[in-house]
Amino acid sequence: MADGNYDALISGSELNERWRSMLTRYIKKQCGDDEELFKNILPDYPPYCSRVLVDNDWVQTLKRDNVNLIPNQVDRINARSLEAGGKEYDADIIIYSTGFKSNDFLFPMHVERDGVDIRQKWKDNGGAVAYKGVTVPGLPNFFMCYGPNTNLGHGGSIIFHSECQIRYIMGAIEKLNEMGAHGISLDVKEDKCEEYNQSAYSQLDKTVWGDAGCTSWYKTKDGRIVNNSPWTLLDYYTLTKEFDVQNYNISTSQNSSSKL
Repeated sequence: MADGNYDALISGSELNERWRSMLTRYIKKQCGDDEELFKNILPDYPPYCSRVLVDNDWVQTLKRDNVNLIPNQVDRINARSLEAGGKEYDADIIIYSTGFKSNDFLFPMHVERDGVDIRQKWKDNGGAVAYKGVTVPGLPNFFMCYGPNTNLGHGGSIIFHSECQIRYIMGAIEKLNEMGAHGISLDVKEDKCEEYNQSAYSQLDKTVWGDAGCTSWYKTKDGRIVNNSPWTLLDYYTLTKEFDVQNYNISTSQNSSSKL
């Protein structure tokens, strides 16, 4: 299984260091005698901090006569040029590689209850959190797939995680049907959600994503890791195998308004 590579995610682990050594040798070989290029492209963070680039021609492309690597961020965009590192470079076309809203879970939807928008609440609290990446306290009968901290970073397929989540959600629906369904709400307990996330973040702090030098789309601007899962595939399968109704508040009242 892909879990065989899980230890590579742990910062300072023997497997992670082995990957770093192997990848460093590969990049060095590709750069050849160009020490300046090697210095500029060798990552200063551990492997798996960001998504691994798999492209045999990348370094060779940087060595072409019609390619210049500018190892500085852009300071200014002018009408026909860019400024970076105190120098100005002529430019006919600019390609923005700005990524996507990886940290803004549920975008572009607005999920509210009693006037509280969950996306805004997450932003105010420094990033998205959820119970097992599937549900949130204060939003009864609300379940989602591919929520916070369910992205895979060490291998396997996200489809596997989705199947785990669907099985868990189906367990909730079955429990609602057993109880009569109509007018009944399942709302995960606040302390159980907090307990789960404390455990998750304790594990995430040990990974390469928790490394001080690691910046990637897996993290918020404040450094919270909100995308990637801290668990092995087997761990997450076990966590979601059965719907744990004991960790939910069960209510038959309809005193609050929810909307999607």
